[in-house]
Amino acid sequence: YPEWATQPFTENTATGLNRFWGDYGLGKIDAERALSSRVPDAYIIRPPYIYGEYNNVYRESFMFDCAVRDLPAYIPADENFKLQFIHVEDVCRFAEVLITTTPEQRVYNIGSAPVSALEWVRACYDAAGQVARVHTVGNDVEQRGYFPFHAYSYALDCSAAYKLVPPAIGLADGLKRAYAKY
Repeated sequence: YPEWATQPFTENTATGLNRFWGDYGLGKIDAERALSSRVPDAYIIRPPYIYGEYNNVYRESFMFDCAVRDLPAYIPADENFKLQFIHVEDVCRFAEVLITTTPEQRVYNIGSAPVSALEWVRACYDAAGQVARVHTVGNDVEQRGYFPFHAYSYALDCSAAYKLVPPAIGLADGLKRAYAKY
Protein backbone atom coordinates (compact mmCIF):
# COMPACT_ATOMS: atom_id res chain seq x y z
CA TYR A 1 0.00 0.00 0.00
CA PRO A 2 1.32 3.50 -0.76
CA GLU A 3 2.60 5.32 2.32
CA TRP A 4 0.34 8.30 1.62
CA ALA A 5 -2.89 6.26 1.78
CA THR A 6 -5.13 6.39 4.85
CA GLN A 7 -4.25 3.87 7.56
CA PRO A 8 -5.09 1.34 8.66
CA PHE A 9 -4.95 -0.03 5.15
CA THR A 10 -7.91 -2.16 4.11
CA GLU A 11 -7.88 -4.83 1.45
CA ASN A 12 -9.63 -2.31 -0.81
CA THR A 13 -6.94 0.36 -0.43
CA ALA A 14 -5.29 0.92 -3.80
CA THR A 15 -1.90 -0.73 -4.08
CA GLY A 16 1.09 1.13 -5.47
CA LEU A 17 4.59 2.34 -4.86
CA ASN A 18 5.50 2.83 -1.21
CA ARG A 19 8.77 4.70 -0.82
CA PHE A 20 9.75 2.56 2.16
CA TRP A 21 9.33 -0.79 0.36
CA GLY A 22 10.39 0.31 -3.13
CA ASP A 23 10.94 -2.52 -5.61
CA TYR A 24 10.20 -5.15 -2.97
CA GLY A 25 6.64 -3.85 -2.62
CA LEU A 26 6.20 -3.46 -6.37
CA GLY A 27 7.33 -7.08 -6.80
CA LYS A 28 4.65 -8.23 -4.37
CA ILE A 29 2.02 -6.30 -6.35
CA ASP A 30 3.23 -7.89 -9.60
CA ALA A 31 3.11 -11.34 -7.99
CA GLU A 32 -0.48 -10.78 -6.82
CA ARG A 33 -1.53 -9.65 -10.30
CA ALA A 34 0.16 -12.62 -11.97
CA LEU A 35 -1.46 -15.07 -9.56
CA SER A 36 -4.91 -13.50 -9.92
CA SER A 37 -4.71 -13.56 -13.71
CA ARG A 38 -3.72 -17.23 -13.77
CA VAL A 39 -5.81 -18.50 -10.84
CA PRO A 40 -8.81 -16.19 -10.38
CA ASP A 41 -10.05 -18.14 -7.33
CA ALA A 42 -6.70 -17.94 -5.51
CA TYR A 43 -6.47 -16.39 -2.07
CA ILE A 44 -4.00 -13.62 -1.34
CA ILE A 45 -2.88 -12.88 2.17
CA ARG A 46 -1.09 -9.67 3.05
CA PRO A 47 0.76 -10.02 6.33
CA PRO A 48 2.78 -7.29 8.01
CA TYR A 49 6.10 -8.40 9.55
CA ILE A 50 6.16 -12.17 10.05
CA TYR A 51 8.13 -13.32 13.07
CA GLY A 52 8.72 -16.49 15.03
CA GLU A 53 10.98 -19.44 15.39
CA TYR A 54 13.63 -19.85 12.68
CA ASN A 55 12.96 -16.41 11.17
CA ASN A 56 15.66 -15.86 8.55
CA VAL A 57 15.28 -12.07 8.68
CA TYR A 58 17.53 -10.37 11.23
CA ARG A 59 14.89 -8.58 13.30
CA GLU A 60 14.02 -10.18 16.62
CA SER A 61 17.33 -12.05 16.65
CA PHE A 62 19.07 -8.67 16.27
CA MET A 63 17.39 -7.49 19.47
CA PHE A 64 18.14 -10.84 21.17
CA ASP A 65 21.82 -10.37 20.25
CA CYS A 66 21.78 -6.95 21.92
CA ALA A 67 19.96 -8.29 24.99
CA VAL A 68 22.26 -11.26 25.64
CA ARG A 69 25.32 -9.05 25.19
CA ASP A 70 23.84 -6.54 27.66
CA LEU A 71 23.92 -3.81 25.03
CA PRO A 72 21.48 -0.94 24.86
CA ALA A 73 18.85 -0.81 22.16
CA TYR A 74 18.96 2.12 19.78
CA ILE A 75 15.71 3.17 18.18
CA PRO A 76 14.63 6.11 16.02
CA ALA A 77 13.75 9.35 17.81
CA ASP A 78 10.05 8.72 17.18
CA GLU A 79 9.98 5.64 19.39
CA ASN A 80 6.20 5.44 19.18
CA PHE A 81 5.89 4.70 15.49
CA LYS A 82 3.82 1.56 15.03
CA LEU A 83 4.93 -1.86 13.88
CA GLN A 84 2.58 -4.73 13.15
CA PHE A 85 3.44 -8.41 13.34
CA ILE A 86 1.99 -11.86 12.91
CA HIS A 87 3.50 -15.09 14.16
CA VAL A 88 4.37 -17.60 11.46
CA GLU A 89 2.00 -20.19 12.99
CA ASP A 90 -0.86 -17.70 12.77
CA VAL A 91 -0.09 -17.23 9.07
CA CYS A 92 -0.32 -21.00 8.61
CA ARG A 93 -3.48 -21.22 10.72
CA PHE A 94 -5.12 -18.54 8.58
CA ALA A 95 -4.12 -20.29 5.34
CA GLU A 96 -5.66 -23.50 6.66
CA VAL A 97 -8.93 -21.68 7.43
CA LEU A 98 -9.02 -20.32 3.87
CA ILE A 99 -8.51 -23.79 2.42
CA THR A 100 -11.13 -25.45 4.61
CA THR A 101 -13.84 -22.76 4.56
CA THR A 102 -13.32 -21.21 1.09
CA PRO A 103 -14.81 -17.78 1.84
CA GLU A 104 -15.93 -15.54 -0.99
CA GLN A 105 -13.44 -12.74 -0.24
CA ARG A 106 -10.11 -13.38 -2.00
CA VAL A 107 -7.70 -10.87 -0.42
CA TYR A 108 -7.03 -10.62 3.32
CA ASN A 109 -4.82 -8.48 5.51
CA ILE A 110 -3.65 -10.56 8.47
CA GLY A 111 -1.83 -9.41 11.57
CA SER A 112 -1.96 -8.77 15.28
CA ALA A 113 -2.62 -5.37 16.83
CA PRO A 114 0.12 -2.81 16.09
CA VAL A 115 2.65 -1.99 18.83
CA SER A 116 5.08 0.90 19.16
CA ALA A 117 8.73 0.39 18.31
CA LEU A 118 9.52 0.92 21.98
CA GLU A 119 7.01 -1.75 23.05
CA TRP A 120 8.51 -4.19 20.53
CA VAL A 121 12.06 -3.59 21.76
CA ARG A 122 11.02 -4.06 25.37
CA ALA A 123 9.15 -7.25 24.49
CA CYS A 124 12.25 -8.65 22.73
CA TYR A 125 14.48 -7.92 25.73
CA ASP A 126 11.85 -9.33 28.08
CA ALA A 127 11.73 -12.55 26.05
CA ALA A 128 15.50 -12.77 26.58
CA GLY A 129 15.09 -12.21 30.32
CA GLN A 130 16.63 -8.72 30.17
CA VAL A 131 15.44 -5.17 30.74
CA ALA A 132 15.97 -2.93 27.73
CA ARG A 133 18.07 0.19 28.09
CA VAL A 134 16.74 2.24 25.21
CA HIS A 135 18.44 5.20 23.56
CA THR A 136 16.85 7.23 20.81
CA VAL A 137 18.83 8.34 17.79
CA GLY A 138 18.20 11.55 15.87
CA ASN A 139 16.61 11.60 12.46
CA ASP A 140 19.90 12.59 10.84
CA VAL A 141 21.21 9.00 11.16
CA GLU A 142 19.96 6.28 8.78
CA GLN A 143 17.96 4.08 11.15
CA ARG A 144 18.43 0.86 9.19
CA GLY A 145 22.06 0.91 10.38
CA TYR A 146 21.04 0.40 14.02
CA PHE A 147 17.37 -0.70 13.95
CA PRO A 148 15.83 -3.47 11.84
CA PHE A 149 12.78 -1.52 10.62
CA HIS A 150 12.06 1.67 8.76
CA ALA A 151 10.83 4.42 11.10
CA TYR A 152 7.43 4.24 9.45
CA SER A 153 4.10 3.39 11.03
CA TYR A 154 2.38 0.71 9.01
CA ALA A 155 -1.02 -0.61 10.08
CA LEU A 156 -3.32 -3.06 8.37
CA ASP A 157 -7.03 -3.36 9.02
CA CYS A 158 -7.39 -7.09 9.68
CA SER A 159 -11.07 -7.12 10.68
CA ALA A 160 -12.14 -9.34 7.76
CA ALA A 161 -9.53 -11.96 8.70
CA TYR A 162 -10.48 -11.75 12.39
CA LYS A 163 -14.03 -12.78 11.45
CA LEU A 164 -12.58 -16.05 10.17
CA VAL A 165 -9.90 -16.60 12.83
CA PRO A 166 -8.05 -14.10 15.01
CA PRO A 167 -4.34 -14.54 15.70
CA ALA A 168 -3.77 -17.01 18.54
CA ILE A 169 -0.18 -16.19 19.48
CA GLY A 170 0.41 -12.92 21.30
CA LEU A 171 3.60 -10.96 20.71
CA ALA A 172 5.11 -11.69 24.14
CA ASP A 173 4.52 -15.43 23.82
CA GLY A 174 5.68 -15.52 20.22
CA LEU A 175 8.90 -13.70 21.09
CA LYS A 176 9.54 -16.06 24.01
CA ARG A 177 9.17 -19.01 21.63
CA ALA A 178 11.48 -17.33 19.12
CA TYR A 179 14.04 -16.65 21.85
CA ALA A 180 13.92 -20.30 22.97
CA LYS A 181 14.96 -21.33 19.42
CA TYR A 182 17.46 -18.48 19.19
